[in-house]
Amino acid sequence: MADELIPSGFDRIFYKSEKDRYNRGETQVARAFAKAFPQLKIVITMGPYRGYDYCYELNKAQDTLEIDFYSVRLPSKEYVNSGIAEVAGWLK
Repeated sequence: MADELIPSGFDRIFYKSEKDRYNRGETQVARAFAKAFPQLKIVITMGPYRGYDYCYELNKAQDTLEIDFYSVRLPSKEYVNSGIAEVAGWLK
């Protein structure tokens, strides 16, 4: 993970770099994860040519959840809720 994260304007939510700012709703998804997991820092990455709408990786040692988005298509609310449930299982 980069040493210098870019603040998103929301508590505990950061962009990995300036090029990850697409303003297509990624912070709304990240805020849902941040609300569900107040102990975690959320780091957004984003770009084209992904084989998924979004994926996420938990780094327990750093208390960080990195969420990588396909820049064209954000996940549905149901898909986000299932992601939150999956991460909750990882934290048990």
